[in-house]
Amino acid sequence: MSNPLMDWERQTELSLAMVALLRADGPAAIARAQRWTDGWVGRSITFSACMLMHEPARAMDVYGSVAQFEAMASAPTVEAHFGRGLATMFMRKAPEALAAFKAAATQAPSDPFVAFCLVALTTGPSWPAAEQAEAAARFAAHADHPLHRAAAILFRTV
Repeated sequence: MSNPLMDWERQTELSLAMVALLRADGPAAIARAQRWTDGWVGRSITFSACMLMHEPARAMDVYGSVAQFEAMASAPTVEAHFGRGLATMFMRKAPEALAAFKAAATQAPSDPFVAFCLVALTTGPSWPAAEQAEAAARFAAHADHPLHRAAAILFRTV
């Protein structure tokens, strides 16, 4: 049985972790996300923050081992696509990040973290208006999620 207060706490903590990750504050992202590594969002944020901090061994520990990470990363799952999206976004490979986040969105169409990353990626004048509108429309469904307020502050577009 789901506990609404625990669900709210998880979503809020992971939202703050995602914001810390986007701000390149690896320690804060890890501190907030590592409590929730029983789910793919928490693992993805924690892994990405460890890599951002140039701690690949610690990143692999999120999955237990290199072999377990490689198995996850090669599987056609939302976690693999989302992690690839984060990695390519940080490498400034926008087309690859967009493709990865869109692949994640096909597997988790109602996930607020995937929708948030699409907005984060497509915000800015270099993106076609149609891509921005598509990302904003997907994210609009999450107006009551903590990430929605974060997007309004960070991107001033939502």
